[in-house]
Formats: sequence, C-alpha cells, structure tokens
Amino acid sequence: PWGDPSQDAERGATRVLASSEPPEPLARDAAGASVIAPSAPVASPTREERSPSAPPAGATEVPAADPEVWLARFADRSWREMLNTAYALAELADEEALAVLREIFHRIPGEGRARKQILKPFVFAPTSAIVFDVLHLAMTDADLEVQNAAMHYLRDFAWIDFGEDFGAYETWRRETAEKGRDEILVESARAFGERLALASEDEARALLERFSNPRFHATEHLRLDLPGIFREAGVLSRLEGLLHTGDGELVQETLDWASHLQPEEPWLRAHVVPLLRAPETEIASASARALGQEGNGWAIPLLVERFVGLSREERANAISFMDAISDINDPSAIPTLIGILVADPGTHYSVGYYGLGNLTGVEYDEAHTGPFWLAWWEKNQSRFPLEVRGLPIPTFTFGS
Repeated sequence: PWGDPSQDAERGATRVLASSEPPEPLARDAAGASVIAPSAPVASPTREERSPSAPPAGATEVPAADPEVWLARFADRSWREMLNTAYALAELADEEALAVLREIFHRIPGEGRARKQILKPFVFAPTSAIVFDVLHLAMTDADLEVQNAAMHYLRDFAWIDFGEDFGAYETWRRETAEKGRDEILVESARAFGERLALASEDEARALLERFSNPRFHATEHLRLDLPGIFREAGVLSRLEGLLHTGDGELVQETLDWASHLQPEEPWLRAHVVPLLRAPETEIASASARALGQEGNGWAIPLLVERFVGLSREERANAISFMDAISDINDPSAIPTLIGILVADPGTHYSVGYYGLGNLTGVEYDEAHTGPFWLAWWEKNQSRFPLEVRGLPIPTFTFGS
C-alpha cells in the first residue's frame, strides 16, 4: 500500500523510474517466495538537476532559505519534480531547511502521492538530524496519504505502529520532541527490545509479524548498533524459545528476525544450525538466511552440505542458500560453487547469478555454464588472496 514508482523493493533508496521501464524479473526461492532480481542502478538526480532554477538575469537574487521561493518551486509539480526539489531543500543547513518546511509544508498544493515525496530525502540514508521534525509535519498534515507515509516511516524508527493507535503519537511526540535523532533511535529500539523480550508467545508472535523484516539498514550509516541494543535487551533469549515451538510459520518469522540481530557463532550453532537440517525446505532456507553474515565462513560447508542434499528442482531455485554464501563474502567458496554448477547445470541461475555473480563480480549470463567457470577460475584466481589461489574445484555427484 505504500509503494510508488519512485521507491525500490527494499524501501531504502529512492529511484526515479521512467514510466516505460519494464518490471524487474522475478525469481523464486526454494520456499516459493518471489525474489526481485537486481537491476541496473538508476542514477539519483544530480545536484544541478535538484537545485532551484537560477533567477532571471537582472532579477534580485532571493536568499536560498526564502520560504516563498521554495513554495513556488513545490507548487503544482509532479511527484518527480517534488522529489528533486526536496533533495535540493535537504542540502540546506538543517535549521534552514526545517524553518522553510515549517512555513510552507501545509501550504504546498498537490495530491498526497506527490507531496509525500518531500519526506524521502530526510528519511532515507543519510537520515537527516531533523527527520522526526519533518515527519511531525506530515503526521499533522490534513492529507491522509501524507499521514500514512509518515506512520510507515516511523514504524522503522520508533518501533510503534501509530496506524493502530494514532492518538499514541501525540504522547510519543511530546516525550521525544526535545531529544536528538540518535537518542530517539536508541531509546525506541531499547524499549521495543525489552517489550519483545518479556512478551508471551502470542504477544511475541504478533510483534514479530507486525514488525517483520526490521530495517536496521536505515540507520547503519549513523553507526548506531541497534542490533546490539536488541541483543542486550534479551531478545535473542526470547527468540530461542520461539524457535522450538514446532510452529513452522512462527519458526520462519523468528529465524528472519534473528538474521537481522547478527548473533555470534555459538548462538547460531546452538539454535540455527539444527534447523538448517530440518526436512522442511522453507525452514532450512530461513536458517540459511540467518547464517548469511559476513565473517561466518565456518557456516559455508554446512550451507553447501544442505544445498547439495536438496532435490534437483529445489537446487535450481534455492536462492536463499546462495544469498547466504555471498553475504558471508568469503572467496574461498568460489571453487566449491563452480564444482556444483559443473555437476548440476540446472543451478546456472541460483548458483551462477546469486552465488558466483555476487562473489566474483561477473555479470550473469545464461551462456556461463560449467566450462566457462572452469576457464574463468584458471584465468582469474590470481586476483584473490593467496590462501584462495590454487584451491581445487571439488567434484560433486548428483542423482538424476
């Protein structure tokens, strides 16, 4: 319900798309979930494209922070034009940009779909220091679509669904209005983590579902260790219990949450590795995602073992396993993946695109079959660390 053509599937980066751009290709994970294959990045507007037009020759130059100038720039514009102008406004000093927005935000004409674009330069990385003041303007706007967009963004920052209780926003704003961005982010994460840690099974299930796919990446650039705050609040201990309920859907949701909390090796070995061996492919795939963290090279043999044990059809679509291996980002896995692709050409997409493509930087091509990768390794292994060069291509045997 929140999507629009300016926003990609991850909701993290703003993309300006031409109306004729074809939809991104869909792949299927082993669990049957749709996965959007990465497409070529679309360049963000340049500073020159985003900046207000220079005044006509001979005209009196107006200060950059003049609210009426910005109101004129926003008035009756398409969503793309509003987005570009908002990026230019965000380049002002924080206090100047906020003063302009407080003066004009509720006077900007246009539909909500266009006006909510103004929020994006302040919400998305680098998240602005005035993000909560800007979102407050949207939360108090008369346009419901603008309010809804603000509530959507606040869920990722405040860990409160104000759509369920809009009246709670007034209290929350009153308690946080004088606090800085980082203090709000840390306190909100800690409060939610403590709430989740103490929740009953039913309450925890509801919270995990309501706040599925937590978007810590929205604040990673701020160097705030929000996953660490959740761990300190005892969330991993609560997740342990949920992993052993026998409820397949709850176990998958819990594994997805665990994958965002960056657990250390002992916790993963104790609670996730056993589920990697589960006969249900959906649970095994969710376990693979939880293991897919940079530095978890120890998990690669376990992921490979479970992957080769899948059926031929499952291997062809088991993107979660290859995503996990590429996220671990250990080039020593390259020869093993080449060996799999040589033995099972049906994995040219799952292994070739999501595994080898991400680890080597080689663009996916259907023509890149086993012989291509064998020759590629011979020619290119010298660019990798010494301990990786010369690693043999293992031999795999798969049934029909």
